[in-house]
Amino acid sequence: MGFIVVGTRGGLQFRLRRRWNWLPVLVRGLVDGHVRLRHLTKTLVRRAAPCHVGIVVNMRCNLACRHCYLQTPRLYGEVLRPEEWKQVFRDVVAAPGVRLVSLVGKEVFVDGTGIELLRSLVEAGRLQANPPRFGVVTNGTRLGAALPHLRELGLDYLDVSIDGIGAVHDAIRGRGTFEQVVRWLPEAVETLGADRLYAVTTVQRLNFRQVPETIAELARLGLRRFGLQFYIPTPVTPRDLALSPWEVAEFFMGVMPRLADMPLPDGVRVHLDVDAVFHAETIAFLQRAGYLNLRRLRVDTEGHLYHKFRLGAAECIVEVAPIPVGFWRTVRLTAEGLYLGAEDSVDTTRYAERAIGDVRTTPFRELFRRGLESERFRQLLREYYESRLPILQEAVRSSEAGHETVVAVGRPRAFSPFLSGLSARGSLRAFADYWPRG
Repeated sequence: MGFIVVGTRGGLQFRLRRRWNWLPVLVRGLVDGHVRLRHLTKTLVRRAAPCHVGIVVNMRCNLACRHCYLQTPRLYGEVLRPEEWKQVFRDVVAAPGVRLVSLVGKEVFVDGTGIELLRSLVEAGRLQANPPRFGVVTNGTRLGAALPHLRELGLDYLDVSIDGIGAVHDAIRGRGTFEQVVRWLPEAVETLGADRLYAVTTVQRLNFRQVPETIAELARLGLRRFGLQFYIPTPVTPRDLALSPWEVAEFFMGVMPRLADMPLPDGVRVHLDVDAVFHAETIAFLQRAGYLNLRRLRVDTEGHLYHKFRLGAAECIVEVAPIPVGFWRTVRLTAEGLYLGAEDSVDTTRYAERAIGDVRTTPFRELFRRGLESERFRQLLREYYESRLPILQEAVRSSEAGHETVVAVGRPRAFSPFLSGLSARGSLRAFADYWPRG
């Protein structure tokens, strides 16, 4: 869920004193059926901190991507003016518990205003004794004008959306956009460093079979960090871009294993983001197939649960959110100032209905408190507990009852002959038992 709200977050973090050891224990209790909804709610409220804040600073973009959930010129009010954003930034970075603030759109660098807002955000952070990290998500077409300023501002990470090579990327984001982006990538690597520049791909029907080749081509240009997130259909975006269960199986068991045979340089790291609210079935599939074990997840110092394995030279990290993160850990501020939980940022048609308040009129800390006390937060947890958690529980039970795993947890083994010939529908029937029923 994190990628769509704040981007890759700059990867896993191990800089702070460890304070999230309780989270894997809670997840283990949930999937084992030992944690009641009331206890889950109380625990999250008691442990709550607005660690990750994603901010949409405008509603303008020079592209018109079919899969973009922000494809609307106007939401529910006037966009905040720069002077209003500056006050909001000061309020946000001063709030206890905030560890990351990311500017995520609509397109931050569509004009010079985005750079000035980013500068205001960074300057507000520098006034804090323990400033949060700062990141930006961009389509990359305006990188040339932005890079000199990013060097000066010392950005912690930059996510560039790249959805394929050449014609595949252009089919998704517009003719000629691939060349507009890649021409600046070597300079971006030099400016920011290979560990702070992420190429982020929204995995969808148009590009999922090309992901390994995309990673290999971008690695040739100097990139070493890659983020993958699955497309989420919304009321304003096409449903036919989402992967079917068969295609998800093919992606994990036939497409991604090709990465092991790619001639990649050292240091390549691939992050895959999946969450239980929108992709519980995918998490269950990964549990059954042995790509992760929900009872043995690790946690970094900002509360990201993950599992690592290798595919050849690439270190692969599945960052999994097996419980909702909205309100108690990750929040979104919209361009017109609405305050939302992370999961509610996807469906723009319900922003007005689900917003907790407006940062124009209410301090950020007060909005955070109201979010935790809101009926919407409890509804989110109740829907998860009743409809999404049982999918994960069944996957854990079946995988631990002796169900054969395709991939050894922690170290994928040879993928042949089980994975041979996956392009044919008949071959994929072997994966039917790994996908949740219903």
